[in-house]
Amino acid sequence: MTKLKTLNLVPLAIIVLFSQISNSWAQLTKFNAWQIQYFGSISNPEAAPDADPCGKGMSNSNQFLLGLDPTNCTSVFRILSVVSSTNIGNVAVSELGIKPGPVQPSADFVVTYYTSGGNPYGPPPPRTNVLEYSIGTPSGGYTDDFVSTGVTNIIVGPGDLITNMVDVGGATNGPVRFYRVRTLL
Repeated sequence: MTKLKTLNLVPLAIIVLFSQISNSWAQLTKFNAWQIQYFGSISNPEAAPDADPCGKGMSNSNQFLLGLDPTNCTSVFRILSVVSSTNIGNVAVSELGIKPGPVQPSADFVVTYYTSGGNPYGPPPPRTNVLEYSIGTPSGGYTDDFVSTGVTNIIVGPGDLITNMVDVGGATNGPVRFYRVRTLL
C-alpha cells in the first residue's frame, strides 16, 4: 500500500493572493487612489475623469489636481472678491504724539479666493497658487494673455480654506485687470 503525501496548499494560496493584490496596488496611479478614496472604486461612473458628480463645472481630473473633494459641492476653487485695500495716509508727528492722516484708497487690490490644500485624509503635497492678471480690452473684455503679478501662496495644510493675495499697485489708473489664480503642483 502506497502512502499518499498531503500537500498543504492554503499558505501557498494566501501567498499567491497577497502577491496578486500587492501587484495590483502597485499599478494604481495617484488618481486611481483618489477615485477609490472618494467613490469606492475606479469603475464607479461618478469617478470617471471627465465626470462632475456635484455639478460644480469642473471635471474629476481637475478636482484631483486642485486637491478638491469631488463629493462635497462646497469644495471649490474660485475667486470670491477683488477689492481695493485702504491704508492710512501721511503720519504727522507733534508734541502730542503720532496722529494719523486721513484714510486714503490704496493702489493695491486684495484678491480673496477659495482653495484647497489637498486630501484631508493623507499628506497632501504643497500647492503653490500664483496670482495672474490680463489687461482689459477697449470693448470691455479680456485676452487670454495672463501674466504673473509675482505674488504666490504656498498652501500646505489639508482641506479647503479661504485666503488672499495682494496685487501691489494693481488699482492704479491703468487699464482694467482681470484676475485668475493658477495652481502649480
